[in-house]
Amino acid sequence: MEILSAWTVTRVVKLVGLAWFVLGLGGATLPASRCDRLRSAYLVMVPGFVATCGAGWLLMKTSGRSLVTPWLLAGVVAGAAALHLGFLASHHERPRRLTIMLAWGSIACAIALMSLRPDGALMTGGVAATGLAVGALASWPIYRVPTVASEDREEVWRGLRWITWFEGGSLLLLLAAMPLRLVSGFSVDGGTGLVGWTHGVLVLLFIQSLGSATRVLRWPRSEIGLGVLSVFVPGAAFWLERRMRHRFERGA
Repeated sequence: MEILSAWTVTRVVKLVGLAWFVLGLGGATLPASRCDRLRSAYLVMVPGFVATCGAGWLLMKTSGRSLVTPWLLAGVVAGAAALHLGFLASHHERPRRLTIMLAWGSIACAIALMSLRPDGALMTGGVAATGLAVGALASWPIYRVPTVASEDREEVWRGLRWITWFEGGSLLLLLAAMPLRLVSGFSVDGGTGLVGWTHGVLVLLFIQSLGSATRVLRWPRSEIGLGVLSVFVPGAAFWLERRMRHRFERGA
């Protein structure tokens, strides 16, 4: 009964997270105001994505499946493509119709794969490869951005800031959990690997957000390089946040 209850709760969390993610994707792609799209992307789409991924990981571990299962891996890639395209649409002054259509096509593929669970490794692998190609093509070019209103700049910075905090904190939690498990045998996530998986998801979100922010805030591309390096150094995310805050306040 305990396991069944935990399974049921996790499934509910995943469904609610998925609904939140889809709602956020709608808010990130459809409103005319970029400020509204940015707010929806950071406050609705991102939390929905994290909740969906976290609950999905727990369901996968509980059922004994592996992430390399073709339909499961393809579904994750399709969901990540939808997130990427949603971010691009939210940061553009006027999102391209192609970007919006691809975003909704990606999330539809992710839902279909997770629901139908097809056995064909070739087909699901093709979906994963297509998702990666779609995300790459839709992001080009990402640096041609006109003058950005001050309220849009504020929304971008607020979103990037809290994601940076969470990513940096998740790395510290992961590093603290490892010796704790080795010394005392106590596992923070019950041995499910949820902490490491969540950190990986937050790294993905951080790099995505930083890449989009540099486009809107007109920061040099070197900030992306620093951001990528920071995910490997404990505490570096908080140093980077201060650096970016000073740059933002200077309007540079």
